[in-house]
Amino acid sequence: MNSNVFSWDVLFNNVVKTIEIVHNLLSGKRKVFLDTELIYQTGYLLNLTGTDCFVIENHHCEIMISPCDMFSFDYRLMIDGKDAKSFSNAQRRKVVCWSLEHGATQHLIQFGE
Repeated sequence: MNSNVFSWDVLFNNVVKTIEIVHNLLSGKRKVFLDTELIYQTGYLLNLTGTDCFVIENHHCEIMISPCDMFSFDYRLMIDGKDAKSFSNAQRRKVVCWSLEHGATQHLIQFGE
């Protein structure tokens, strides 16, 4: 096998999206997919490690690839400076609002921090 595949499930605006990286270990090429749609790719790279930056829905994303040992790598996803889990948790804590009409009166119901 000459490619590593790693993925994360991340919450963006109350929708879970899958971010996946396909890392070719022979050519160094990297492809990033958002829910199976290609959103970023590199050409041939001599270095198998490093950081790839891209934007999803106005959020700055970085995938950092670092060596673990001779033949394995560690993949970390950072979104707006937070790891994927922390970013998703922060998205869950955002304010949730509903606008309801009762007769001629409009009510705003808020849940959040």
